[in-house]
Amino acid sequence: KAMREESGVPMKDRRWHGKVYSNAFTGADFVSWMVREFQDVPTREQATEWGAKYQDQDLFDHCRGAHGFLDG
Repeated sequence: KAMREESGVPMKDRRWHGKVYSNAFTGADFVSWMVREFQDVPTREQATEWGAKYQDQDLFDHCRGAHGFLDG
C-alpha cells in the first residue's frame, strides 16, 4: 500500500523498447523510495536486495519478465 501512496514509488506509463507499459516503475525509483522511506534500509544495495525478495514473492515483476530486480 505504501508504494502506491502519493509519496510512494512514482508509477506512470513508461516506454521501453518502443512499447508502453502502464502503471509501471523503474528499479531505480523503487530503490530510491526504499532508502528515503525506511530507516532500516540505509543503502541502495540493501534496497536492491529487498526489491529482489519482493520480486521473488511475485509482488511485482519485470514488465517483460526479462530479468530479476535491478537498481536501474
